[in-house]
Amino acid sequence: MIMKENLDSRADFEVNTYATYIGKNFARNVIRNRICKNGLRVLWFSESFSGVLIPFVSADVEEITTIDLRRFKEKSMKDFIREYKPDVVIVAYNPSAFSMKQFKFLG
Repeated sequence: MIMKENLDSRADFEVNTYATYIGKNFARNVIRNRICKNGLRVLWFSESFSGVLIPFVSADVEEITTIDLRRFKEKSMKDFIREYKPDVVIVAYNPSAFSMKQFKFLG
C-alpha cells in the first residue's frame, strides 16, 4: 500500500504526498485483508487527507471500501449502502469539505 516512488523522489513539490500511502484518489477502492478473518466490512467516505489513515485501519478489518464522493457516480450512496451492508461507516473529511458544493452529504 506504499507508493515507494513517492518516497524515493527528491522533488517534494512535484509529488502528491497524500498518495504515498494508498495511491491516487479513487472513486471506489476495495482493500481486502486476507489475514484478518473477523468478517468486518467498513465503508469509508474519504478524500485525500484520510488516505494516510486507511492502510493502518485495514490491518484490523477484513474489508474496507473507500468512496470519494467527488468522483463516485455509479449510484446513490443510499443504494450503495443498502447493497454493501457495512458493519461500520466512517466519514473522514477535512472540515472544509462540508461547506464545499462538490460534496453532497445532505442530499
